[in-house]
Amino acid sequence: AFAVHSVEDRTGAGISFRDAHDAVIRTIADCVAGGADFTDVCLSFETAVGTLPDINATGDISTALGCLLGAYRAQIEYLVPDSNSRIRLTDGAPCFTVSAAAKPGAGRHTAPPKLLGKSKPEPSQMATNKPHIIPNAVPSPGGTVYLLTPATDAAGRVDYEDMRRMWQYAAHKAAEGAIVAAAAVTHDGVAATLRAMLSDGLAVSLAANLSAAGLENLGHVPGSILAVVSPDAAADFDGACTVIGAVNGRE
Repeated sequence: AFAVHSVEDRTGAGISFRDAHDAVIRTIADCVAGGADFTDVCLSFETAVGTLPDINATGDISTALGCLLGAYRAQIEYLVPDSNSRIRLTDGAPCFTVSAAAKPGAGRHTAPPKLLGKSKPEPSQMATNKPHIIPNAVPSPGGTVYLLTPATDAAGRVDYEDMRRMWQYAAHKAAEGAIVAAAAVTHDGVAATLRAMLSDGLAVSLAANLSAAGLENLGHVPGSILAVVSPDAAADFDGACTVIGAVNGRE
């Protein structure tokens, strides 16, 4: 699994702590959606700041500091290793780029944590992960679309422990073969992410408690993942996930 995301300063105010933080979380989530355990992810940052005359005039170094602190805050929370990160000068707009790579299912035993409750599984319930890359395009009709979203506080900040549990659950289900397609939710929201996942000829019949307007209003929470679960595994999928609907062919 491999992912790259960039955040560009289009306002001249610099790249914020929050933007850089969320870019790191989104990039790790992309690897998890691809079938990886987040503990197998390795990150690389590149922060581009203005040339020296511009730094003296605009204080780009100080704005770059906030960007780096946000990125490292997300990285340190999950103890994700860093490789070849750097800061460089640029004649263009300041930019922060985060790259991530991981081997899906890197041979470990992953316990299936519950999104609801705290029960520990027996050793016999623990799945042995095998390398299995999950595509981000839905291959065929028949699956159920679930939204996995971490809890947030009143200010919209994610609960790191809840997100850790959610990512581990997604990696476990991917190793079981239950997930047939998955993607991290983009800044465009859940509906836009879902549309990008659907191949030609496919559509989603929304769940009874979700309207088309309600789907459009489901915004971006950093770390969220849309997962399409195979029909024979849907009954065992955790009830704490939000059911979006069923994948079918267009009429």
